[in-house]
Amino acid sequence: MVAVMVVASLGLVGTWGVSAWQGASEEEAAEEVAAELDPEPIVEEAVNWHRRDLPVDVVGPSDKRVKRWFDGKVNFPVRLPRFDRERPGEVNLLGARLSNVRDRQAAYVVYEANGSKLSVMVFNRNPRIKTIRRDVARRPIYFKNAGGYNVAVVEDNGVTYSITSELPEHEMVQLVDAAFKEGSR
Repeated sequence: MVAVMVVASLGLVGTWGVSAWQGASEEEAAEEVAAELDPEPIVEEAVNWHRRDLPVDVVGPSDKRVKRWFDGKVNFPVRLPRFDRERPGEVNLLGARLSNVRDRQAAYVVYEANGSKLSVMVFNRNPRIKTIRRDVARRPIYFKNAGGYNVAVVEDNGVTYSITSELPEHEMVQLVDAAFKEGSR
């Protein structure tokens, strides 16, 4: 028990020491750690929604119509990823519906990409994603394979996106790269 307390204390002192070294106060360091977003529950929720075959409330392929449908239904701007910038015709917008990610309201958007379902959950979440696996399109992206599905989690302008599919990871990377390039939405 004493060893556990010593290790925990050293961890706190180390965190405070790094923050203090960077000019941040202990309170600021604690807020920074608390502001980080653990993507694991998001990944789990995204896979659960992706597995379900739920009807959509608004039908594609018009991204303008889908975006307008969400006006007044969610408390954040629904900016759809632009998968078609680099690979036109390979990703088709099928439709969308309201959903949730944990306790947060979300837009659930369904696409068809190369014969596979691709689902995107869009929700308002400002904290940074704490575990980053790679940078794509000059932005941090969290990638995870869960239950046979690849999930990418990315933040853009204060909105978080989880993108789920059974597509191979290298195809997901290309799609996410195309969707979140500067000025793509």
